[in-house]
Amino acid sequence: MDRAPAEQRYATIPGEFPGDRNRIIPSNSPLRHRIVPDKNLVNNTPDNTERRLLHAKNMSQHFVGPVPYTKFADTYMKPYPGYKPVTSVAKKVLGLLDAIPLNPNLEKQMYGPLVECANGISTNLKFFEATDKIIDDEKLKVDPGAERKIGSSSKKDDTNGRRLLNMEVKRFDADDAFNHTFAESDVVKSLLEKPSENAQKSLGQIVSYASSQLARQHRHFLFSIWIFNTYARIIRWDRAGAIVTKPIYYRDDPAHFVDLFQRFDQMDDKQLGLDTSVTLATDDEEKKLLDAVEKHKESVEENKSLPIPNVDLTLDKSFASYKISVPVKNKPDCHYIVKRPFQAPSSLWGRRTRAYVAYGITEECLVFLKDYWSPVEKDRDSEEKIYGEFNKYFKNQSDIRQHLPVVISSGDVRHKGTSDRRKYCNSEQAR
Repeated sequence: MDRAPAEQRYATIPGEFPGDRNRIIPSNSPLRHRIVPDKNLVNNTPDNTERRLLHAKNMSQHFVGPVPYTKFADTYMKPYPGYKPVTSVAKKVLGLLDAIPLNPNLEKQMYGPLVECANGISTNLKFFEATDKIIDDEKLKVDPGAERKIGSSSKKDDTNGRRLLNMEVKRFDADDAFNHTFAESDVVKSLLEKPSENAQKSLGQIVSYASSQLARQHRHFLFSIWIFNTYARIIRWDRAGAIVTKPIYYRDDPAHFVDLFQRFDQMDDKQLGLDTSVTLATDDEEKKLLDAVEKHKESVEENKSLPIPNVDLTLDKSFASYKISVPVKNKPDCHYIVKRPFQAPSSLWGRRTRAYVAYGITEECLVFLKDYWSPVEKDRDSEEKIYGEFNKYFKNQSDIRQHLPVVISSGDVRHKGTSDRRKYCNSEQAR
């Protein structure tokens, strides 16, 4: 079941450049109507434990399940028509499973055997152990993951950016944040999410990993494999929440465990959730973006241009450069080169708006790019139409019109009933 993103409203605040949040807007202004899942997540919380609890709280009641593995797999993990699930496990793979330590002293003792087991099953994906590299401002150190062997973007991409799958490992079954059953008729006695602080910390950790990956990558959804001492779960994340499987007991009945790796191995990028309208930028395309940013900074120093807020974030070398294409009605697709957004989503669910300083290939200049998930509503006016009406209304008032962005291209990127709407505004006309 595909679920539309949460219905939230957002209006671009006029300024010297879209994203300038320093202007004072009256509290009764409709421009201030912006729903944030949890305002505390927007700020950098120094206490990592507190931040994990905030992530868990923010995702509360956004989980569905637990769903039996076979039903989940047949719905979301079908590589091709006629795929036959694994019913028997080869002796070699059984040996790799037996090598996963039972009741280890450290989580890291499970990493190597799990990665070796996953690689023993997979032919197209390459699983790798955890990295000590710190990811994003939350100082995340991620557990094992997987990337594609052929055509891997690892040469140009960052550690979290090239991951196709996350594998979060916990050495105790008690660290599981979900109950094994959920009786809807008796919600009080049988909740899906465990209320204990330890469970909430564990949940907040995996939510933060998924949120970080969805913020860095261009995706419609994401799969995570959560592995405990005796069983595993699969979680499918999207902008409406997450779907969780029932426990998959890989020690007692390994067929489903092997089957999930085999399915993932044979799924293409689109089936794994990647937005195929976004590709890695070439070296020449990346250079055009970086040169345009440097040219803008020089122009500011010479007092020829007003500064673009947070433009230096675009130069962050830890982020890969991407080319985003957007289908424009009755016109050729438009293409924009982006790197790190200057405004990124802090919550996993919702609109997950990202704002970039981008380079327009057609325009040959820096533009403001807004990338967000839009509710599917027939009667909702697009921002392009709203800004167009504003510009018409204030056409004879240059002191007001100079602060209104002018949309130069707009389009919807649709995927299985959801709408990923992108807006682009020329920076020179947005002052």
